Parts: sequence; C-alpha cells; structure tokens
Amino acid sequence: ECRGLLLGHRIGYVKQVVDIVFSDESVQPEAHEENLHTPAKEMQDGELLARTKGLEVVGSFHSRVNRPARPSSQNRQNGQPNSTVVMVGVQDGRAHELTAWTLSEDRSAYYQEDFRTSPKS
Repeated sequence: ECRGLLLGHRIGYVKQVVDIVFSDESVQPEAHEENLHTPAKEMQDGELLARTKGLEVVGSFHSRVNRPARPSSQNRQNGQPNSTVVMVGVQDGRAHELTAWTLSEDRSAYYQEDFRTSPKS
C-alpha cells in the first residue's frame, strides 16, 4: 500500500494538483484503516514543503488493496474536511480503480469528486 499528500492550488471549488509527496512510512497490505490517515507530523512537513514551492496541501491519497476505492468509517473519522482524498483500488497487485472524494465540513459524509488528468508537459 502507499499513501501521501497532494500539493497544488485551490481556485474556488477547483483543486489543481501539481505535485505529490509519498509518505516516508511504508504501509503494509494488511494494515488497518487507521494506519492510512496522514499523521500530524507528516501533514506539517507537507505543508511546509508546499509553502516553499508556492503551493498548498489540497489533499491526500492512498491505495486500497483488495477493497473498493471508497472511503471507510475510519477515513471519515480521520479525514480533513473539504480536502480531497484520492483512492487507488488495487486487486491482485494491479491498480483497477481511481476515485476522488471530499469529506463534508461536519464529517457526516464523503462526496465523490469529478476529476480530470492532463498530460505532463
């Protein structure tokens, strides 16, 4: 499994991701959901790095091995409201699903986001 932060810009409700930062900590495939949230120290380091690049942390990402790329109750408890979380569903060692979600301000629900990719220039 993997996890990390999404760095970029917010323009109104639109978030543009221009860089990603992988977590330094490895996450084992059998990890429990509570191990997939971004630790406070890692978030602080990511925010500092983002500022040095003229960016901000606009979200996070993590893989979900042999599970749907959908938020769990642990994601809802540990997630950052109004922040994007991108999930990669991995089945039999291959990525098969990519989804993006935003947690409501009151943490009551995740809402699926539309997203587009653009070619690297």
